[in-house]
Amino acid sequence: MANVEKLLHGANGGVDLLSKLELLDHEQGKLKIAKKKIREHLRAVIASETKRLLKKQIIPRFFTQGSEAYKLLNRRAWMPPQQMDVDDGLYLPMTFIKGNGPADAAKIYFAIVDAALMALIKREKWKGFEEKDTCARVIIDDCLHVDVPLYAIPDDQFSRLTKVAMDQAIADSEDTIDFMSSRKMRIDRWDQVDSDKVLLAHRKDNWKPSDPRKIHDWFLNAVDFYGELLRRECRYLKAWRDHHLLDHLSSIILMACAFETFEEVGNVRIPRRDDLALLEIASRLSGMFAGQIVNPADPEEVLGTSWTPAQRRQAIKAANEMHEQLNDAINHCYHADVAVTRLKTIFGERIPNRPDLVKVHSAAAAAIAAAPAIITPAPAVGRSTSG
Repeated sequence: MANVEKLLHGANGGVDLLSKLELLDHEQGKLKIAKKKIREHLRAVIASETKRLLKKQIIPRFFTQGSEAYKLLNRRAWMPPQQMDVDDGLYLPMTFIKGNGPADAAKIYFAIVDAALMALIKREKWKGFEEKDTCARVIIDDCLHVDVPLYAIPDDQFSRLTKVAMDQAIADSEDTIDFMSSRKMRIDRWDQVDSDKVLLAHRKDNWKPSDPRKIHDWFLNAVDFYGELLRRECRYLKAWRDHHLLDHLSSIILMACAFETFEEVGNVRIPRRDDLALLEIASRLSGMFAGQIVNPADPEEVLGTSWTPAQRRQAIKAANEMHEQLNDAINHCYHADVAVTRLKTIFGERIPNRPDLVKVHSAAAAAIAAAPAIITPAPAVGRSTSG
């Protein structure tokens, strides 16, 4: 039996897997600068365009979403072609939609943002631009892109958000938006939209209710309850996905599977060792991929519905192989170097070649540890009298 936790987390010197998943200092700097430039440029352009279109200047707000907001942003395993993906949502008040009409507003919104970002990309000599259905993608370089999804929120909430930002002088900070959640439906006409909906601009479907705060709040609440262990397990799953090029396994799917395992096992019984907790997830993963994966933040949404049968089979096969390798390393391995090899099969070369970080029990010791305790009765003590 082997304890391989230190290969994943907690080794001195930053050699463990989790340390290798952190962005390098220059990557952190590049990301911070890119986001700042994108925000500043879009603020200036949108302020000018809204004044021209609506005779009223609107300064957009921004909200970092996705893996960066959840503290799940990993360096990818194969960069390039894999890229680190950052989401920075852009928000305008629904006045913008009312002033232009829903269908036209979505097209105008994308046209303004697309043109602004393409000009910025040319100025900064960044790599390129892509149109996505729900965002504008700025490709900074071969290893990093920033997605800018476009939202409209109720005017009163936008006003409160702006006032808070001005009062606290945090125009360039991460804004927190207090949305009402919303169910999925297609929006074609303004009179179909309730004032408490958060709308996401869509290049084909105009507007769709979409509240990114639902996933954000669900995950942060889950981490509050289960601790940082849950966050680390999600990052291990993403590292496994990236190493095996399982791009159809979205981050939210892996987060949902980790969370469901913690729910099934229970907070009291979930192992506190990172390797044993990962083994609990791995033992259930193929079964989860074979069935319906429900979005914990929105139980009405089933995840993975776009998978092809071949993609589902690929995910199930990869999950079974991960479980087999991890189970062998932890429960059937008596040589540290073999345990390291099995972890490398799962995660690649970001697992350190450090057998000294593995604690191995001999077969005899493992058998003793695994054997149930034998309770022997206390010897009978006769009564005695003194005279």
